[in-house]
Formats: sequence, structure tokens, C-alpha cells
Amino acid sequence: MEILRLCLLACALLFTSVLTGQDCSFLGPNLFLEGTFGSGPDNVAPDTPFVAPSGYVYTLSPPPQEGEYTITNNTAPWAAAEGWLETTDNSGFAEGYMMVVNAVADTVPFWENTLNLCGDSYYLISLDAINLQDPGSAPAAPPRIQVIMDGAVVADFGDLPQDGQWYNLNKLVYVGPGGGNVSFQLVNLYSGDPGNDFAVDNISLQKCGPEFEVRSSSTDPLCPGDRLEFEVSLLPGFENYWFQWQISTDDSQNWVNIGDPVNEVLFLVEDLPPGASFRVILAASEAELYNDNCIVYSDPILIEYQDPAECSEVIRNIGEECMGELGANVLPSGDFGSGPENILPFDPGFAPGYSYAFNPPPIDGAYTVSNNTAPWGSFADGWIDIGDNSADPEGYMMVVNAGENPGLFFVDTVEACGNTNYEFSADIISLNQPDPDGSLVAPNISFLVNGVAVFNTGSVPIDSSWHSYRITFTTSVDVTELALALRSNTPGGIGFIGNDLAVDNIALRPCGPEASVFEADAGPYCPGSPVAFGINIGSGYADPVIQWQYSTDAGATWQNSGSPVSTLDYTIPSIPPDAQVRALVAASEAGLESANCRVVSNVLQLQLLDINTCFEIPVTVEGAPCGGQYGDEIFPEGSFGSGPDVFGPELPAGTTGLAFQNTTWPNDGFYALMNFWDQDICEGFFPEPCWILPITDNSDDPQGYGMVVNATAGETGIFYTATIDGLCENTTYQFSADILNLNSRWFYPYNTNGADTVILPNIDFVIGNAGSPFEVMQIAPEVYNTGDILNDSTWNNYGFSFTTEPGVNAITFALRNNAPGGGGNDFILDNISFRMCGEADINRADLCIGDAATLEAVFDSNLFPAPAIQWQLSTDGGLSWAPLPGETAATLMVPDPIDGDQYRFLLAGSPENLDSTFCRLISAVDTISFLPQPTTDASAMICNGESFTMGDSTFTQTGTYDVYFTAANGCDSIVTLGLTVLDTALVLTSAAICQGDTYSFQGAALGDAGTYTEVLAAANGCDSTIILDLTVNPVFEFYQEDTICEGESFFFEGQEFTQPGDYMQGYQTVNGCDSIFRLSLTVLPILRDTLVEGICQGETYPFGSQQLDTTGEYERIITGSNGCDSIITLQLTVNPVYEFNFQDTICEGDSFFFEGQELSQPGDYQQQYLTAEGCDSTINLSLTV
Repeated sequence: MEILRLCLLACALLFTSVLTGQDCSFLGPNLFLEGTFGSGPDNVAPDTPFVAPSGYVYTLSPPPQEGEYTITNNTAPWAAAEGWLETTDNSGFAEGYMMVVNAVADTVPFWENTLNLCGDSYYLISLDAINLQDPGSAPAAPPRIQVIMDGAVVADFGDLPQDGQWYNLNKLVYVGPGGGNVSFQLVNLYSGDPGNDFAVDNISLQKCGPEFEVRSSSTDPLCPGDRLEFEVSLLPGFENYWFQWQISTDDSQNWVNIGDPVNEVLFLVEDLPPGASFRVILAASEAELYNDNCIVYSDPILIEYQDPAECSEVIRNIGEECMGELGANVLPSGDFGSGPENILPFDPGFAPGYSYAFNPPPIDGAYTVSNNTAPWGSFADGWIDIGDNSADPEGYMMVVNAGENPGLFFVDTVEACGNTNYEFSADIISLNQPDPDGSLVAPNISFLVNGVAVFNTGSVPIDSSWHSYRITFTTSVDVTELALALRSNTPGGIGFIGNDLAVDNIALRPCGPEASVFEADAGPYCPGSPVAFGINIGSGYADPVIQWQYSTDAGATWQNSGSPVSTLDYTIPSIPPDAQVRALVAASEAGLESANCRVVSNVLQLQLLDINTCFEIPVTVEGAPCGGQYGDEIFPEGSFGSGPDVFGPELPAGTTGLAFQNTTWPNDGFYALMNFWDQDICEGFFPEPCWILPITDNSDDPQGYGMVVNATAGETGIFYTATIDGLCENTTYQFSADILNLNSRWFYPYNTNGADTVILPNIDFVIGNAGSPFEVMQIAPEVYNTGDILNDSTWNNYGFSFTTEPGVNAITFALRNNAPGGGGNDFILDNISFRMCGEADINRADLCIGDAATLEAVFDSNLFPAPAIQWQLSTDGGLSWAPLPGETAATLMVPDPIDGDQYRFLLAGSPENLDSTFCRLISAVDTISFLPQPTTDASAMICNGESFTMGDSTFTQTGTYDVYFTAANGCDSIVTLGLTVLDTALVLTSAAICQGDTYSFQGAALGDAGTYTEVLAAANGCDSTIILDLTVNPVFEFYQEDTICEGESFFFEGQEFTQPGDYMQGYQTVNGCDSIFRLSLTVLPILRDTLVEGICQGETYPFGSQQLDTTGEYERIITGSNGCDSIITLQLTVNPVYEFNFQDTICEGDSFFFEGQELSQPGDYQQQYLTAEGCDSTINLSLTV
């Protein structure tokens, strides 16, 4: 164990002698608290903190005359003090006071005090004194100070030299048994005038205690939360002392008790706080622990802590404040918000163990959240009047009146990223008015991360000013969240005046390198065009990852452009109108996903051209919808799917600017996917329902969804947009959608006599380059317009055809409402459709059964001058289609057509486009059918070996046969013959049984393996033979015996056994027969014996291979005759050896009796005894004559 040797206080006794036999290694608190005389800015204290006994008069006009005294912080300003020394008090504090005395002619006390002291105790009385006669002046009568205790002189400190030096004068005094009130007086033995002018300071009386030491269980630096044990070692004779342990977490400035008093020398700290030091208070009894007049202190026991990063599982290293770019505040609640109420009207729950004060100011152990302390009442008179540390007059701060014990007063948990540097900061102010004499407790705060203190403020100045504290740290790789806390290290409450504080702007921000973005080329730019950027990143991230973003609403919201990149240059492929650009930077790609883990660059405001001067439409509008055939549906999402629920799922992000609703009908600015709605949304306002009811989609599916749109009041804009990839260049498509105005026909304009008018939807169809931002499509020119959609209760299909430009294989489209929302403009959208269109048909002649079929492809050769064709076949009614290999000509020959088979062809402008469903037409379907043909069914049965003849055909095998004749229409007439040939039956079978079982075969019980045969007569008169192959499988049984020792385990067939007994485990073989394992287990006992022995301190006891010298219980394990352990337990007691030392003095001729001897000569004497346990007890005497 490490010995924390407590420093021995040097008690320099000037002009005194050490009292023999009393150890004063440790001292208690100063019992003369007024002996420092306080402090103040005035040279002479206007109100003396001390009144001298009668005989001395206090003066406010220095220097004091004979018989006067004053309390001052400096004699230098005294012009009239000729021949006096210029000096300050002996504290080192510029404003510290001392007592200056000009002695009277008679010997009277100039200072006195009476205290109730403990009996049979030693006290050290001490004071600092200085002769105020200037060393350079002529010698004058010197002061000579004596200590009078209960009327008797107990100390004479001799003459104070006239040398300009402070002297510490001290004396050890004894209070007899019983104690009680004891008076102390300081007197000056000599008269004054001239001379005998002096000052005194730091008058103290402290209890003396014995020498002791404290041992700690740890030799290594510790972490908060560790377990720590202390042991106190006292000299013989003091073993029954009582102890009160104390802790300080503010650099030993303030102390609080830990637990209750104990009279045991061991003390355990289960959970070591951060920044802790310890001390122990000693007293002769538990009652005396509560009396400052009867206690002594140890010196502070300073704990050596590991670096905080070594104690934390979530921190890799700790640094100073962030010198780079700060990201968003991970802890937005740390500024406590704002509000008009002086007190936040609810408890935000930040302070564990603290109560929330709704009626300020908070008392000890309470806190509140307030925007100003000025309105608070009389209790807060000693506090300053402040608002929070922001420009917001209603901004809140957290006001804390520290609790009795140090502890946490703010706790919050935040999401965080691994391997990321953060700055943890807070603004703190002491609420106490400035404290000139230093009597108030200053706040002392630790910043904690997951319970580990990463920073300490030290004492927060009591100066009416906010102070900002900040520290950086880097998280470990796997961190996902952090627990942040602020801890008050100083106590509050009774006995600790002060430690009242406010905290604001608690923040945790990612700390990264400085990031600056710039345009690679000068603008202006066309909306939708590519724009190149670059970024400069300072040091801080080894491999930074960048996410570029743009905003079109002056930075209110930001959109990602592409995926994260690690290169410093980047091009936004399609810049939106009114764009601002910035970049997010993080140490990893995962860090970019959270504002808690990234930093943000500067913002670029781009110069952009008008959309109408530079927007290029990537298609040629052909006009009306196509006729003929269509390709596959390119945009299946346009039907909005189906489902059993009334409301369908939310559309993909970026599809619409409307808000999603899935619990009721959508209000202004909302949309919903619905398959049915029959409730009047305006019930009671109009004579008829507002909307056409019931609402369903435009399909035959009762569960089909449609998009119900309730336009945003007062706003126009896109309500649906998407991108279509995989188109083909120079190809014609049809773009269409079904729209129904939901407003009732009761309203105007459909009802020309209607009293209420509804706004009619008016929708643009917009097509732009693929990837065109939402914002560009919002202002792009339309390619088609529906006109006003009348409230006529009718589904209308709106659409047009277009041809893609060369090189175009993808587009972005949008549906944009030109009418604002509000009174009307409610509609349902369905079946948004994109399909290739054109003529594609098939010609074929009628067929007789057995004829070959010739199919001719019919199409517009002007649209397809070099057509690519692929014929397809379906044999399942069109559910699936398979290509016919090699059939790519305009004519298809089918040599053997099958009734019901279906044929079609795919048509494209080139062979490669045949593989794209977006770039080909699907022809009409030709289903094979034949002219009517007479048919007749016939059946017959013959025996094996016989034959059957019909027409020109003879048959000998079972089967169905077609016999052809010529019908009147020239097609064949068919007789279908079903022929059955009967035969002799042979049945082969096999079976298996376990040994001892039987098998039933044709009424017989068989138990032996073998082959058995049985012949039966069939119903058709033929023989039927059954042959059985029977197998008999064996049954197995196994047995074992085993032995273990008590406390051991035996594993048998997957089971663990510790008790003796017979055990069985059954299995089945692969053939399903029994396989049995049996175990007989014996458990042998462990032998135990206990020895009780005692030795004297300094001796050893042999126990096996050990030599033992410490009290305790020991165990020795040997192997017994049965092979199992035999345990011998030794209970060893080490009895103490005692030694007592005495000193005494007699006069020559006198005698001294020592342990039955009469002594008269000086010398050292010794007497030895044996204790009850048989150990030495030695008494030593040093006699002086």
C-alpha cells in the first residue's frame, strides 16, 4: 500500500520550550476566528471587528497614542508616526488588517477571549507580532508579550527585537480533565512612552493531535468512479479515536463530510469523484467531532488522477478551445430558449437532485430558468441583477443555488459521431455581488463527458461578469451518443455562503478545419445548367468528406447535391434558380448525416439568368394524343397503386411540395392517396356536399388509389414531379393524366345560378432535362395546359404527344397548378401515363385444323423506315410472352398452329431499342382459332395380347387415338378412340421392423427377416402377385461406471451431473430402434479441518510453504487418499507487543517510584511484562535528576 505520509507541521516555538510527552503533529481549526482582524479598503477600519479590554481605547486617527489601539492595513500613510516602522499586516493580502497597539503605562491586557475547551487536551496558541519602532531609530522600550490563561502566565515570549521583522510566537498549553470555559489574555509586560509600539496579527488557538499516517490502497493514478480505500495508523494509546472523513473537489478550498463519524481505521470510497482530495478529522470521542474546539485535521490527501482521456471509453484526446470551424450546436437546449415570463413555467428537468423554483430566487439545492434576476425579492439583495448572456431581452439562463454537497446540476444526452473533434463550452457568472474580503464561496465547475471530468473552471471570479469556458476533445471510433454534465465542485447551503451562479449557452459543437467554397468560373449562370465549385479546407481532418448543398429559399432549407465526395472540386449538374451554395465537411461520410458531427462552409450567392432566356425543352411537342397501339407503360407509379386501407402510403421525397395526410381528408396545402371517401367535408355549411361523393380512383379496382389534392391557399406551383430514365431519342411518346374536379356541381361556374364560386384547377404539363431541380421546373415554360377544369363531376383525360430530341434518353416532368388554393381548386389525379405510340397490327387468313398460319405485320413505314421486329408467343392467354428465336421479319410462318395460342410483335426503330420497354410498340394480339370440325368419342377394352380395329387402323396398346374421315366442309371429321388394355399386376414392396416387433402381411404376423410372396385374383380375372422384402433391425444397450470428487461435474450424454446415482439416456438409431446408455455415478467427499492459532507481533507461523505474520484466515488444499481435495483452514491471530516511553525529572535527593522500584539516580530504566496473550509489554523511563 502506498503510504500518503502527512506532512508534520513545523511548530517553531520562539522563546518557549516543548512540553515533554505531548505530540502536536496535527492541529485543529483556528478557534480565534477574529484573530486575523479581517480586511477592507479603508486604511483604518471604520467599525472595529475587535474590541480591546478596558484600558485601551480605539482610535480612528492614527497613529494611536499611549493607551490607544487601531485596526489598520498599513502604517505607511501615517504622517504623524515619526520613528514608526512602515508595514502591512502579515497575511500577504493588500487589504488585510492588523491590530496596532501603543502600550499603556500599566500592564493590562490588550486582547482577550474565552472559549469552552475540551478537557485533558493540549492546544497551541500562536500569534504574529512586530516591534513598530523603526530599526533605524534610537532603541526604545521593546514590547514583551505574555499569554495569561485563567489568570496564570503560561507563556513569556521575551523582548520583540527592534529589527522590522514579524515573529511567530507560539506556546503549547494544557487544559485539565473536564475542560470548560478557559480565558486567554495577551498583555504587554513593559510600559510604553516612548517606544513599546507594536502590531499583532493572526492570533490563533488550535487543538493538538497525535501523530498519525494515512495509507491508500492505490499506487497508480486513478479515474473517477474507481474504488479507493484509506487506513489510518495511530500511535499506541490513541486507538479509540473517532474519525470524520471529508472531501473537497475545489482544490481543497471547501470541505464537506463523507458519511457518518466512525471509530474504525479503514474507510472506503466506492465511487471516486473527479478532482477530489480528502482529509480526516480526529477527536477523542464522537461527541467531540461536532465541536471545533476539540478536533484536529490531517493535511489534505491529494489524489493523483489519470489523464481524462485514459479514463474514458468515448474520448481519445483532449485539447484547448477550437481554433478551426465550429459546426451546429449539438445541444440546442443549452441556451435555455426565451420567453416573456420571468420564470420558465415548467421544470425542464436538467438538474438531477435539484428542485425547480417557480417562485424565485431559488434556495439552496434549487434552480430555475429565468430571463432576468432584477425582479426578485429581498433574499436576492446580495445578488447582481442580470439577464442571460445574449442580445435577446427575453433570453433564458439557468440560475443555480448550489446544494449542500458538490454534484451535478446539469445533465443532458446528445447524439454524436465517432472519431470527431468537439468543442464543449459554457458561459458562467457568479451571481454574488463582488466580495472584497474573500469570504464568499466562488463557483468551481467541472465539465463532464460520460462521467469523466474533461475540464475545470477553477474558481469563477465573483466580479459581476460572464466568463466563457471551453475545451475540445476527440471521440472514440464507435461513439453514437454522449452524456454531457456540469458539476459544482464547491458546496453550498448552511456554512458555505455564496456559490450562487447562472449558466448560459452550454454548447457542444463539432470542431473542424476552416472550410471556404468558391466558384470555379464566374457567373451568371442559366438555371438548370452545370456549375463548377471548389473548396479550401484547413488542417484538422486527415481525409475530409464533403457534401455539397444548395438552397433556393435564402438559406431557410438546404438540399443535398449528389453524394458525398472526397475531392475538393465539384460540379452541381443542374443549378436551380435563386440558388445559394455551401458545403458540409466531416471526418467521415457517416458524420455528414448529422449536424452534430460536421462543420459548414461559407455560403455563395450565385448570379442566375432569367429562366425564359435559357431553358431548353428536350422534346418536340407533336400536339394531340397518338392513335394506334402503345408500348408498355413507362411510368407505372402514375396509377398510385392499390391497397385495402383507405389511405395509401406517402409519395417518395421530392415528388410534391404538398404535405402528406393519411388520417382524414386533406386540407389546404395537403394531399392524400385515397381509394374511397364518402363524408361531406363541409357538412352544415352548404345545402349539398362540397365534394363529389364518394371519391374513388379512375380504375376498375375498388382498392385503387388516386392522389387527392387540396391546393395551398393563395399559392400556385408544382404538385407532382418525377424523372423518367431509359427513353430513346427521336421516339414519339404520349404523356397523359386523368383529372377530376372534386368540387360539387352545385357551385358556380358549372351551376350558372350558383351563389358560391369555386376556383377551378388549371394545370400545366412541364417537361425539362433529366434532373432539373424542383425549383427550375417551378418556373419553366409549359408544353401543355389543361385549361380550366370544370366542376362537372366527370373524369377527364388530358394529354399530348411529343418526340424526344437527338441524344435525349431521360426527362423530368412536372404537373403545375396555375390556380391558387382556398375556395375550391380541389381535385383527384390518377393514371399519369407515358407510353410510346403508333400503328402496329396483324393480318392472317382463316385456318382449318392442321393448316399452317401466315401472319403479316402491319405498321406505318414512315415512322419506321427501317423497322426492327421481334415476334412473340403466349400459350397462357397473354399472361406471359416468349420471343420466337430468329423470327424478326415482317411475315411469320407457323407450320403447326395451336388453337388458343397468341401471337404479337414488338416494333422499334432499331434492333437495340427492342430491348427497351420504353422504346418499342406492342402490336395487337392475334389469337389462333380454327374453322368448326366434327368430332366423335368412342371407347373399347381388350385383354393383354388382343388387338382392336377401327377404319384402316389396328391398335394393341392402351391409349387415345384419332381416326380421321373427310367432313362436308372439306375439313377432317375425327373419331377419338379411348382404348384400354388390361394386364396381370405385380406388386413389389419392402418393410423394416425393430428386433422383437412383428409385421402384419396378408393376415400373418412376421418377426423374421426374409422375402414373402402372396398371389391373389384380380377383379378383371387376371392374376395379381405381391412380394414383400422384410428387414429386422437390431436394438443396442451400453453401460458405464464413473467416479468424481465432491464439487466436480460429470458430463454424460450432453447433461451435467454433480450427485451420485444411476442415470439413463435413450436414443433412436437411424433405423428408428432403441439405443440405451446407462451410467452409475459415485461422488467422493472432500475432507475439511480447521486450526485456531495465535502468535506475537514480530513472530511467524509456518503453514505449508508459507510463513504467516498477519492476522487472518488461510486455506491450504492437499490431495486426500481418495484422490480428492482435503482443505485445512487456519484462523491465525497476531497479538500486539506494547512499548511505553516516559520522561520525568526529580530534584537531587528525591526519589522516583517506577514499577515497584525506588530510583534516585538519573538514567534510562526498563521493565518488561507479558500480556495475557503471552507477548511482551515494555515500559521505558528516562529519568533526569
